[in-house]
Amino acid sequence: MRLPILPVVLCLSVSVSGCGTVRSKLAEESQVGHPYSGVSYDALAAKCLWKQTTENGTSYRSGVDIAAFASVYLVIDGAFSLLADTAFLPIDFAVTPRHERVTADKMCGESLSP
Repeated sequence: MRLPILPVVLCLSVSVSGCGTVRSKLAEESQVGHPYSGVSYDALAAKCLWKQTTENGTSYRSGVDIAAFASVYLVIDGAFSLLADTAFLPIDFAVTPRHERVTADKMCGESLSP
């Protein structure tokens, strides 16, 4: 069975554009030089997402449904980010980071401390 090329390329490009590694390495504050920044990005995104749903008093139930769905996506993306981050290790060790590593406080826009 032969798959049409265009749909496969479109699916792969959409998948790669959502990859934590791609987002962290090509961001305005590039994380090049920080090993495993893609996996870290996915973990921080999940943390921010769940923090938002637990503090949002307007639609807790729909917020939890969206957070649960997004968390499944982030776990799957995390596995691919792990592979991509491992491939980037030689570059990350050879380059001095130009920006600080992104933290949960910076990514979520507020302090996550209780």
